[in-house]
Formats: sequence, structure tokens, C-alpha cells
Amino acid sequence: MFQIQGCKVLVTSRFLFPRFSFTYELSLLNYEDARTLFCYSAFPSDGIPINVTDDLMNKIVKFCKGLPLALTVVGALLCGQPVLKWKTTLKKWSESGSILQLNINILHSLKSSVDALDELPIAKECFLDLGSFPEDERISAMVLMDMRVELYNLDDEGMHTSETLHELSLRNLISLVPLR
Repeated sequence: MFQIQGCKVLVTSRFLFPRFSFTYELSLLNYEDARTLFCYSAFPSDGIPINVTDDLMNKIVKFCKGLPLALTVVGALLCGQPVLKWKTTLKKWSESGSILQLNINILHSLKSSVDALDELPIAKECFLDLGSFPEDERISAMVLMDMRVELYNLDDEGMHTSETLHELSLRNLISLVPLR
């Protein structure tokens, strides 16, 4: 279907597609990788825990069962929260039995973040435009600004796009990385 020389298509899914001859099943993250990913979401400045005991953090990481989405969403949820919030969150999960039973809450959390963009149509369009780029690749803000100027006739200086990117970052829908 895709006849682009030098390119390969990688399809990821929770489901098996029998028409593809080669599949690779990814395993869940091991504990060390899960903890590292969680720490970078929960403590974004340097990934080093502050005011949270190792025991409390270890219990929360274990509850996420090595699921990257759960680790990043829960980390962002607890980021900057007092230790009491961490303890009550863990207690709620302990009472329910597993974060896997609560994964619908994670999906609702993500869905509500995207649905909230309905009140900001320009931000929603920008977020959807980001889907046209390869996943997990850095996207230059200049490229996005140029694209949005062409598609939507926004300002040439990129002020609207910069503001929109900042808004998406505040909503934890994108991560802004400064250039060195």
C-alpha cells in the first residue's frame, strides 16, 4: 500500500492483525524502567523525588504494573501534589485491587483533556495537526508555525502558535523541550 522508497511502516496496536506476517509483542516495563519513567513524569525538573518516601513511590510504581501510559498519567497527576494526595491515591487503588481495574479512569482522564479543547478550537486543531508527525519524534516549533501559517493563515510571527503550544503543554498533552 505504501510505496515510499526507504520507508517502513510500523503498526502498533493492542490487537493482533492476522494480515501482517511479522509481529512483535512488547513486554511491560521492568521495575527500574517503570520507576524512571514515573519519576520523570512526577518530578519533571530533574526526575529526582522530593518529599516522597521511596516506599510510597515504589508502591505506586508497582500498582502501575509496568504500563507506560499509566506511569506517565499517574506521574503527571501526582506531580506537585502534597504527600497526603499521594497516600490517599494509593489507598484508593489498594481498595479497588488494581490499577488495571482503574484503567478506564486513565482513559477518561486523557479523553477529558482532549474534550476540554473543544472550548479552544485553535488549540484542538493544533493538537490534531501534531498527529500528522511521526510519533515520539521531536517537532520543531518553527515547522509547526510554518504549517499553521499556511493552513490557517495565522500570524507570520508565530505568536498564536506559541501560545497554543504553551496551552497544550499546560494541559499535559505535549511536552515542550527547549533547544540548547
